[in-house]
Amino acid sequence: MYAKSLESPLLSNEPVEPVYGPVEAVQVLREAAARVSVVEGESVTPIVNMGGTLTSMRVEASDHVEAGTVVAKIDGREVVAYTSDEPLYRDISRGLQGDDVVTAQEFLVALGYYAASPDGVFGASTAAAVSAFNREHGWGNNNDVLALGSLVWIGAEGLTVRETLGVVGTTVAPGSELFSSIAEPATVAVADVPELPPTGPAALTVNGVTVPYELGSRTVQDVESVSAVVSAMAGALESVGTVTLSEPAVQGSVPSSAVVNDPAGRTCVFTEQRGGVLIVSPTADTMGSVAVGEELVGRSVLINPREVRGDLDCE
Repeated sequence: MYAKSLESPLLSNEPVEPVYGPVEAVQVLREAAARVSVVEGESVTPIVNMGGTLTSMRVEASDHVEAGTVVAKIDGREVVAYTSDEPLYRDISRGLQGDDVVTAQEFLVALGYYAASPDGVFGASTAAAVSAFNREHGWGNNNDVLALGSLVWIGAEGLTVRETLGVVGTTVAPGSELFSSIAEPATVAVADVPELPPTGPAALTVNGVTVPYELGSRTVQDVESVSAVVSAMAGALESVGTVTLSEPAVQGSVPSSAVVNDPAGRTCVFTEQRGGVLIVSPTADTMGSVAVGEELVGRSVLINPREVRGDLDCE
């Protein structure tokens, strides 16, 4: 109690006594805002490998293209997308060996034409698979050559169409661009969060979507997490998210009446009725209490300094 009287403190003539209390330890799920931005990877602009009349476009803006997608027809024959680290540079035919044959075989495996393990050797089973592919896509009923003209390279992964560039009915030449693609997001960059510890497990929340985040890494790289954050950003390249510690942090808590701001702009608490100044840097002020550093937990501080101290200078 602030005065030994049953009367109102405003009417009592008895002096107000100092009230002391400990800095209590409280657990808080600490969080802070952080700017996030999408770091785009390289985009690919697929080109054709043959000349002729573009008789149809089979994709349009926003379509997702992957290995096996028919993207166009040239002279009535289908042009099919394939993925690999590097584009093919020659037609694939009987007797050939090499990494490009492996690429062709992996493509045929993905589409269900080739059942064996890719070995880089164009033999009878590869020839049969190529013939089946050509027959289905209009490249001849007895053709066992996988022609570059029947394929279009879309990079190592699938892509999304930004804009179609081919005009149906016009003549295309090798090297003509069919469509542009949207650069796939590679990572999500996260700005430093000085209010939180420099390292440790945390979570990043952007527009209601939460993914794991490691403090200090400044980036989210997991493919699923990147995809989730990018979707939450709905086409924006920059946004503001919230980084939250995975484990609650411990901090001190004192009644707001114990904290003083002096004319010089300093903030402190007092451990004694005279002297005993402790400079503090409050981190939050909620429900009548002020959050202070964990190092003050257990210290006894003056709860009513304004009523019992003549000097409220924090120096």
